[in-house]
Amino acid sequence: MLRPGYKIKMGSATFESASGGDVLSIKVDCDLSIPLDTFRIVLRPGNGAGQIKKGDETTIELGNEGALTKVFTGMVDSVVPGITGVAITGYTAASVLAGTKLHQIYEKQSSGAIVEDLADKAGLKVKDPEDGITFPMYVIDTSKPVYEHMQEIASLNGFDLFLKPDGLIIFKKFESKKPKQFKYGRDIVKSEVHELSPPYTSVKVIGESPASSKGGDKSHWISQEGTGVTMGSGDRMLIVRHPAIRDTDTAEKVAAAKMESFLVELGGTLVVLGNPKIGLGDTIAIKEMPCEQNNGEFETVRVSHELSTEAGYLTTIGWIKKVTVAPGDSPAIETPAVPAPPKEPNMFEEMLEKAKEVEEAAKEALIESVEAAEEALGDLLEELQKAMAEVDRQAAEMIKAAGEAKKVAEEAAREALKVVDELRKELREKKQELDKVVEDAEREYSDYKKKVQEEIDKIKAEAEEVEKEAEKLVEQAQKKLEEAKKKIEEQVKPIADEIQKVKDQIKELEDQARELRDEAKEKIEEAKKSLTDQLKPIEEQIQKVKDQIKELEKEAEKLESEARKKIEEGKKALKDQLKPLDDELNNIRREITDLENEAKELKNQLPAGGAGVSVQGSSQDTERIRKEIEDQIKEVEDKISDLKGRAEDKLKEIEDLKKEAEAREKEIEQELEAKVKEGKEKLEDLKKEIDDKLKEAENLKKEVEAKVKEIEKELEDQVKEAEDKVKELKAQVDDKLKEIEDAKKEIEAKEKEIEEELKGRQEETRKKLDEIKAKAEAAEKEAMDKLKELEAKVKEARKTLDDGVREIQDQIDEAQRTANTILKDANKAYGEAVQKAEEGRKEMAHGMESLKGAYKSARDKVMEGKKMAGLE
Repeated sequence: MLRPGYKIKMGSATFESASGGDVLSIKVDCDLSIPLDTFRIVLRPGNGAGQIKKGDETTIELGNEGALTKVFTGMVDSVVPGITGVAITGYTAASVLAGTKLHQIYEKQSSGAIVEDLADKAGLKVKDPEDGITFPMYVIDTSKPVYEHMQEIASLNGFDLFLKPDGLIIFKKFESKKPKQFKYGRDIVKSEVHELSPPYTSVKVIGESPASSKGGDKSHWISQEGTGVTMGSGDRMLIVRHPAIRDTDTAEKVAAAKMESFLVELGGTLVVLGNPKIGLGDTIAIKEMPCEQNNGEFETVRVSHELSTEAGYLTTIGWIKKVTVAPGDSPAIETPAVPAPPKEPNMFEEMLEKAKEVEEAAKEALIESVEAAEEALGDLLEELQKAMAEVDRQAAEMIKAAGEAKKVAEEAAREALKVVDELRKELREKKQELDKVVEDAEREYSDYKKKVQEEIDKIKAEAEEVEKEAEKLVEQAQKKLEEAKKKIEEQVKPIADEIQKVKDQIKELEDQARELRDEAKEKIEEAKKSLTDQLKPIEEQIQKVKDQIKELEKEAEKLESEARKKIEEGKKALKDQLKPLDDELNNIRREITDLENEAKELKNQLPAGGAGVSVQGSSQDTERIRKEIEDQIKEVEDKISDLKGRAEDKLKEIEDLKKEAEAREKEIEQELEAKVKEGKEKLEDLKKEIDDKLKEAENLKKEVEAKVKEIEKELEDQVKEAEDKVKELKAQVDDKLKEIEDAKKEIEAKEKEIEEELKGRQEETRKKLDEIKAKAEAAEKEAMDKLKELEAKVKEARKTLDDGVREIQDQIDEAQRTANTILKDANKAYGEAVQKAEEGRKEMAHGMESLKGAYKSARDKVMEGKKMAGLE
C-alpha cells in the first residue's frame, strides 16, 4: 500500500517521513497570476525546529515513500513558535526579482533575450526562453521591480512566466503537451467548473509613430493621432498603449496575445489524490466526469499541494480553457445559434451508436494504457540518463580532485627537496670550517704531548729505582696479607655456600609464582573459550528466529497481495453479472416508452368530448369505438405497470448483487486483518524469544566474569605466600652477608697491623718518592692542564662538528622522508581515485546494458500497443 511521503531541507535541518512525525502539515501554493510561490510548514516543537532561521535555503519533496518529487525551491521567510507547533513560511527566489530595480535599455533584442539578461543580473537562470517579439527598443527603469517588467513583457507576448520547482524561470507560450490524465472515480476527489464571461470584446493597440507601418528598423517618435491595430468587435474595448510597440507587426502580435488572455471559455478547480508531478503550465486531461462539460484538456494555472496528518495528501489544480487567436484574425464573440431538435434515432441507429461508443471506450482505454506506458518508459530512460551522467560527473570530479592533490603534493615535494639541497650545501661549508679548527687543535696537542712525554720519561727513570726498593717492602707485606686472606677465606667459604643455597630456594619460589600465573592465564582462556562455545548455539538460534521473522513479513505481503487480487476478481465478476441486467433493464425501459407512446396515440384517437362524457347527437358506433379504445388504453397501461414492476425487480436484483459484492469485499478485508493480526502475534513471540536468548547470553557472560575473578583472587593469594617466603630467605642472606662483612673487617685490621710494621721502613723511601713525585706531579700537572686545555678544545671542536653535521643530516633525512611520503601518498591516492572511477563507470555501464535491454523490450511492446490503438 502506497503511503504519502516527504523530505524537507531547511538550512542544516532535514525532516523525512521515514524518520518520524516531526512534520504536522505542509502546504505549497503556486499560481501564474501571483509572483511569489509560497509554502507553510508546521513542525512539532523541538527536534530540529530550533535550528531553522530566516533566510535558510529550502527544498520540499513530496510523493509516495520511496518515490519523491521536488515541488518547491526557495528560502525561509518567517519562523513563528507556538504552543502546539512551529509555523514556518517562505517563498521562491522570485523574491530576488521582486526586490531588484534596474535601469537598462535594450535595442533590437528579442523578448526572451531581455528576460534572460534581467534574470542573469539578479543571479537566476531561464530555461530555454522562447524568443517572442523583437522590440526596436525596450526600456527597463527603476519605477518598478524587475519582476513586474518581466511580467509586462510576458503579457505583451501572451507568454507564461513562472518558476519551476528546481528554481529555473520559464518564459514561453503555453502549448498543449501530452496531458496528465485524471479520471472520475479513480483520481478525482472534487471538481468545480465555471463558465467565464470575457471582460472585453475587442482590443486596440496604439502604435508609437506613423513610421511604424514601415517596419521595426525605422526611426520612431511618439504618435499624437492614436492610430493602431484593432482586433475583435463590440463596445467593451481594451486600449493598449506601450512605448515599445513601434510597428504594425508588433501591434498585431500584442493584440492577438491580449485577445487570448481574456477569451477564456471555462475555468475550474480540481482536487485530486496527491500528485507531485503536476506543475504550472502543464496540460491536464479530465475524463469520465458525469457532466460532459467537465471533461477535456486544459492548461494548469494554479497548483496547491497540501499534506497533513488529518487529511493525507491532496493536490488542488486550477485550470482554464483558452481560445487561440492568430495575429491578423478578428474573432467576434457572438451568442451561439440554438441547434435544431435532434431527430429521434431508430433501433438500428441506437445499436450502431452504442457499438461505436463501446469501440471508442476500448480504443480510449488502450490509448491511455499506451500513453501511461510511454510516460513510464520516458521517466525510466530519463532517470537512467541522469544516473549515468551523475556517475560520470562524480568520476570526473574524483579524478580531477585527485589530480589537483597530486600536483599540490608534487609541489610540496619539490619544495622539500629544494630545502634538502640547501641543507647539504650548508653542511659541506660548515664541515670544511670545523675540520680546519680540529686539525689546528690536534697538531698543537700532538707537539705539546711529545715535549711533556720526554720530561715525564726522565722523572720516571728516577722513580723506578725508588720503586724497586719499595717493591721489596711491598712483597714482604703482601706475603703476610696472603697468609691472612687464606685463613679468612677458609672461614668465609661455608657461609658463601649457605648463601648460594638460599638463593637457589628464592629462584625456585619465583619459578613457582611464574607457573601459577601461567596456569591462571590458561584457566581464564579456557573459561572464555567455553563461553564462546556456549554462545554460538544461542547466536544461531537468534539468527534462526530472525529468519522466521523475515518469512512472516513475506507471508504478510503475500496475503495482502492475494486479498487485493480477490477483491479485484470480485469487482470484475460483479461487473460481468451487472452487464446483462443493465441491458435487460434498458430493454424494459424502451418497451415502457413504446407503450406510453402507444397509449398517447390511442388517447388522441378518442372522439371529441373525452371518455365517459355523453355528447348529444353522437351515434352508437362512436360509443362502441370509444369503449374499444378505452379497453386498449387500459390494456397498455396494465402492460406498462407490469413492465415497471419488472424494472423495479431488476433494480432490486442489481442492488442485491452490489451489496453481496460489498459484503464479500468486507469479508476478505476482515480475513486479511485477522491473518495480519495473527502474524503480528507470531512476530511478538519471536521477538520475545530473541530477548530471552540475549538474556541467557548475558547471564553466561556474567558467570564467566565471576569465574575469572575467582581465579585471579586464588592466584593473588598464592603469589603473596611465595613473596613472604622469598622475604624470609632474603633476611637469612642478609645475616650471612653480615658474617662475611665481619670477616672482612678482621682482614682489614690485620692489614693495618702489617702496614704499621712497614710504615717505619717505608718512611725513608716515601720521602724520596715524595720528592720525585712532587717534581713529577708538578711537571705532570702542568702538562695535564695544558693537555686538558688542548683536549677540551679538540673535543669541543669535534662535538660542534658532530652536532652540526648530525643536526643538518637529520633535517636532510626528514625532508627527504617527507618528500618521498608526499609523493608516495599522492600517487597512491591518485591511482585509487582513477581505479574507483573506472570501476564505478564499468559497473554503471554493465547495469545500463541490462536496463537498455529491458527498456528496448518494453519499448517494443509499447509500439505494438500504439499500432493496435491506431496511433501509428
